[in-house]
Amino acid sequence: MLVKIDKVQYMNATAYLKVGEEFRATNIAIIQQLVMLQNLLKLPILAFGDYNIDILGMKQPGLLKAHGMYVLELPGGPSVKFGK
Repeated sequence: MLVKIDKVQYMNATAYLKVGEEFRATNIAIIQQLVMLQNLLKLPILAFGDYNIDILGMKQPGLLKAHGMYVLELPGGPSVKFGK
């Protein structure tokens, strides 16, 4: 989805990484697909999703940094809700 915030257009992507895979083949492929789409559209990307990987786990392998991506941690930390 393309969105415009304060006159800047972004690509908004929702991705669900495979549980327990962390940065193995399936999840690497998903991230690479997001990067390819970003490169085709020449737009910044906002990616949201249920990543099933903690914040440190996403930063450590260097995969995101290698593709020019980073985790933006919002004030209050990650949004998590259990139960009702």
